[in-house]
Amino acid sequence: PFAHPAELELVGSVFKPWLTNMAGRLQDEYAASFPSSPTSEDAWVSGAVRRLLLEDEPVLLLTERGARADAMLKAAAGALDAELDVVDAAPEHGTLELLGGRLPLFGKRPEGSPRARLVRGRLSAHLASLAELEALKTQGPKPLIVWLRNVDQWKEEVRTALNGLLEDGYVDLEDEDGGVVRLYKPPHVRFVAEMPTDSTAEFSSAFFNRWLKVGV
Repeated sequence: PFAHPAELELVGSVFKPWLTNMAGRLQDEYAASFPSSPTSEDAWVSGAVRRLLLEDEPVLLLTERGARADAMLKAAAGALDAELDVVDAAPEHGTLELLGGRLPLFGKRPEGSPRARLVRGRLSAHLASLAELEALKTQGPKPLIVWLRNVDQWKEEVRTALNGLLEDGYVDLEDEDGGVVRLYKPPHVRFVAEMPTDSTAEFSSAFFNRWLKVGV
């Protein structure tokens, strides 16, 4: 919207000092909040991640080789009094392992009993039905951060399913009777993903843009 050089110079003169001052204030705030961080950059990452998780935003850590991402995330989790559940991505993972679904029952079973059962996956184990959400209101569970490491290792179909969960806030699974069970992300659950900056994996823009990125 600012096409003339004089307008650009004016905007820069007004906003640059404000942005510089704001960045300095945040750096001081994060340094005070994370005094055990070895560097101010570490404190900045931990503080930024904490702030984004408080806003219930999914965070994607883009890590350089040798970065102390685990220490920074653990510091942010500690500041939130949150538990960490680590999920290491692998190329062989499918949506069944992560989100769950309907599995057949083999062997002898009582006549008229279901031929299949609903199983929850690594991620859907942290989701909840409407009845379970109601129960959680009285339980007051601790915050939980699900840490998805090396998400570039997953196939695109897995990332698409994960993106649907982040976008909609729920997943639909087929139950043992062929019906649909809807599981929701509880308010105390947060997602943090991690991948190296030099990854050669191709991502859909829908998945990549769904996360708020933090460089580490």
